[in-house]
Amino acid sequence: QVVYCRKLKSSLSIQLNSKAIFAFSNNQQQFLNLSKALTGHAPDLAKPLAPQMLDYWLFSEIRVAKLQTAEQFQNRILRVDYDRLCTDPTDGIGKIVRFLGESADASLVGDVQALIKPTSQGRYRDEDLTIFSVAQLQAVERLGFQIDRQA
Repeated sequence: QVVYCRKLKSSLSIQLNSKAIFAFSNNQQQFLNLSKALTGHAPDLAKPLAPQMLDYWLFSEIRVAKLQTAEQFQNRILRVDYDRLCTDPTDGIGKIVRFLGESADASLVGDVQALIKPTSQGRYRDEDLTIFSVAQLQAVERLGFQIDRQA
């Protein structure tokens, strides 16, 4: 999500990230439309999509992580773990609000927290993770996301 903050008079990027959930999403439009442009190769519709979608997600996550460290984008990108946001919304919302240059008072955090409806949190736990390579799962973990491999 790109957010324009009037107070700072600039665009800031807030990216909500959610482990391998993207790989199991029924909403495949972003993957199908942008995969070739972002990764250089089109999806192979003859193969299972979930591993390809995870590769797309990993590619975009790694790209954003690199941009986040680039001098021109420092302090302009905030990566937010969706699962952590749902588990501890007060902390996550506070980080987002402070990132936007506002104060995170309790009523604002409460109002935003009421909007969070975590319907897909932990969705990957109900799926067979053996469809992913060990390298893919390790890459997810290197990005700072914990995976319950008991799924």
